[in-house]
Order: sequence, then C-alpha cells, then structure tokens
Amino acid sequence: MQHRLNIALKACREASEVIKTFYKKKKQDELKQFKENYRIFFNLILRTINDSYPMGEKDFIGPSAISKDLIDGVNDKSFGDFDNKGSYIWVINPIDNIDNYLNKIPLYNITIAIFLNNEIECSIIYDPINDILINAIKGEGAKKENTRLRNKKEIDEKILYATNDLSYIQTINNKINGNVRILGSPSKEFVYLAEGKLDLLIYPNIEVWDYAAGALICRESGLIVTDFNGGNDIFLKKNLIAGRHTLHDKLLKALK
Repeated sequence: MQHRLNIALKACREASEVIKTFYKKKKQDELKQFKENYRIFFNLILRTINDSYPMGEKDFIGPSAISKDLIDGVNDKSFGDFDNKGSYIWVINPIDNIDNYLNKIPLYNITIAIFLNNEIECSIIYDPINDILINAIKGEGAKKENTRLRNKKEIDEKILYATNDLSYIQTINNKINGNVRILGSPSKEFVYLAEGKLDLLIYPNIEVWDYAAGALICRESGLIVTDFNGGNDIFLKKNLIAGRHTLHDKLLKALK
C-alpha cells in the first residue's frame, strides 16, 4: 500500500505545480472562464499515476465528479466501481472545492483515496498553495508532514461544527450547543477536525469523492466516522457524522 501512496503523492505534487500556476497567474474573472480545469487537472493526475502504475489490471478509477467520457484514455475496463472485489479503487478529486479555486479563495485541496474491498486503505489530502501533505494508511495512523496527527482536543462547552446542508443548522443547534462554520471544502473541514480545530462534522448528503480521503485521516487520528445510523458503510449511505467518541454518540442519538 505504501507503494501506491507514494505514486498518489507524486501525482499530487506534479498536478499542484500546474494548479498553482493557474491560480496565481490568472485573475479571478479569467479563472472562472476555465471551469474545465477540473477535468484537465483530473487527467493530469491520472496520467502521472498511469505512467507509474497502469490502471485496468488490478487498479481502477472509482466514482468521480466528472463523467468517464471526459477522462482521457479511460474505457470501461479501467473505470471501476466498488463491486470490483480484490481490486484497488482510486477515488480522485483534483480540486476540492472547485468554486473556491475559481473565486481565488485559498480553501481547496487535491485528494486521493484508495479503496480495497469497500474499505478505505490509504488517502492523501494535499494543499497545493501551502505545500502541506496529510496522509494516512489504515491501521498505521495519520500524518501531517511526517508528524503523527492525533486529535487530543478537550471538548469546549460550545462546540464548533461544520455541515454542508444549511437546512440542518437549526436542527443541530436545537440538539447541541454549537456554532457552525462552512468552508465549502469538505477536505479542509476533515483536516481541521483531525487537528482539533473543529469538533464535529455533519453531512446529510455527501459524495464519496468529497469525503473518502478525509474520513480515513479522521479515523486514523482517533475520531469516529459513521453514517447517520452509526454504520461504517458511509459510501453507500452518502451521509456521515464525524467527531470524538462521546460527542459523536451524543449527536447520533439526538438525530434519531
């Protein structure tokens, strides 16, 4: 698994140079006219991976925010899903969040998560602007720039949480004493949770490419990540709660 993680990191670093160049040299109005950059960056990452470790044999591209028809060099053989037992499924998000990027808001990351038998085995969240790497391998912990990442925050009386659904805010505030922060980038929110800057994440509806990398990093930093029923198959349910054990359980019970 370390070999695949190294390839993913190489792809992130190479793509980041192009991503930073676009971001820094183009004005906001210019960036907004290049929304297809998401596809370009995806293909750039995939090309680097394929040069190092060709897809289509034991490794497949997983679900993505873009159609496989827009991914260069991809056919049905190499475009997989979670039913490929025994295969490695690469879930790639070249820009999380593309709207932040296009509006020159520096809250976005490159994320890659690799699944095996419906479990997230390793993941990367890479901040191209600040050149910061957060990664995790299942069972081996999470790291930020080669330093162990562990959530040790004591929960304050008033918690700080993030959600991607404004309609849930009043419901949450009726259940817990908290303030909301919405960054627009789930990967940033997962990193902040792992670091102890946030206390809870509540996503009533979220796609796998937006959360897969962050979910493993949070779990490996000592946090609980489940669906709204307390189950682990979050990629099937498309909803999740993440946080420290006691706070997670409290919200889980309150939402039932």
